[in-house]
Amino acid sequence: MRINQQGIELIKEFEGLRLKSYKDAVGIWTIGYGSTGKDIGPNLIWTEQQCLDRLRHNVEEFERAIERLVTVNLTENQFSALVCFVYNVGAGNFKSSTMLKLINKSDFAGAAIQFLRWNKAGGKVLDGLTRRRQAEKDLFEKEEITELCTTAMTTSTEASSQITQPQKSTNPTKKLTMLESIVRVLKRLLGMG
Repeated sequence: MRINQQGIELIKEFEGLRLKSYKDAVGIWTIGYGSTGKDIGPNLIWTEQQCLDRLRHNVEEFERAIERLVTVNLTENQFSALVCFVYNVGAGNFKSSTMLKLINKSDFAGAAIQFLRWNKAGGKVLDGLTRRRQAEKDLFEKEEITELCTTAMTTSTEASSQITQPQKSTNPTKKLTMLESIVRVLKRLLGMG
């Protein structure tokens, strides 16, 4: 799987673009879109293209880390949010995290809450990290249109089969009409339900 455009934009937004090396909040030499490493030090200057190339290289590295560490299926948005998160905290920290344990148990709601715990650098809460974690959590929880449509079609198919083949169950939630399913999907897409 590959990070989606929303994930790339989150990284760019929260890392920012710096063409000259600088020390980050915990004193690590950084350049470009939050790139660090043994090759980054004082007085380094990169072009914007060098920064984009390194961003792509780093993203690919973290995509592989997510694929290696996560043992359950993820949506594109979940995967992208995790790549953005791991881009910032590192694969080692993610590997030992409660978040990963919850994801691998398919406890996605519990895992989403874990994003918000990672808002400190050097033991201090940083507003920028708090905003970043909320944005990553929001992307992680964001349902994709294809998933919503599949859910609506499945629900309406089940409802139609109940109309043509009545079952003993009188559970009203299983008697949705196709129109009701479509209305639910549209409300969720518009953030109204």
